[in-house]
Amino acid sequence: MCLLQSSEHPLKEVMKIIGDAHEMLGASVSKEAVYCRVESPSCVDMQVVDLPGFREFAMDDSQKALQQSMRAFVRSMVQGVNLEMVLDDGTALQTQCFLDKELQKLLLHVGQDQHMILIHHIERVVAPEEAQSSGIGSLRRTVVDEASATLVMSGSLFVTLRLDNALAREYFEVCMRVLLAMRDSRRDGAQPEGLIQ
Repeated sequence: MCLLQSSEHPLKEVMKIIGDAHEMLGASVSKEAVYCRVESPSCVDMQVVDLPGFREFAMDDSQKALQQSMRAFVRSMVQGVNLEMVLDDGTALQTQCFLDKELQKLLLHVGQDQHMILIHHIERVVAPEEAQSSGIGSLRRTVVDEASATLVMSGSLFVTLRLDNALAREYFEVCMRVLLAMRDSRRDGAQPEGLIQ
């Protein structure tokens, strides 16, 4: 934990200090949350939540690309995407997958049925090669291919989703992993700013 001695700065200088600190950290994403408390008789109450990779004033092109990709991912998922849910025996069911606007739930519409997966229950996203070697009993037997991604939840529950191709699966995996990292860094249910427009 790092504690800094308090001092007063004009807003423009504060933004520069914060921007410089972000640039020093580079492009990596950490699971460790950053907490900041600002106290002063002359400032309003505020909460600062650092969402990895989502700073508006990022100078790095890779971080701008990540931010744009995540916005596009969230927009398409909120509208709903068509994919297949793969059952243990390899049978694939046509499924519409939606992400709610609060980024808290995945909704899977299979025919007349609706299944809800809470984002905070997802422990990890598993690529096809990991699925076959995982320690989860029936997941090892599930028929997966290069277009399949598996969401592993608490209690050894999982759902395998097949996208259009391997590239779409990789994009889905990366974006879901970023959402999970955001979930881990989020406090008090604050919605990440700028992802839904």
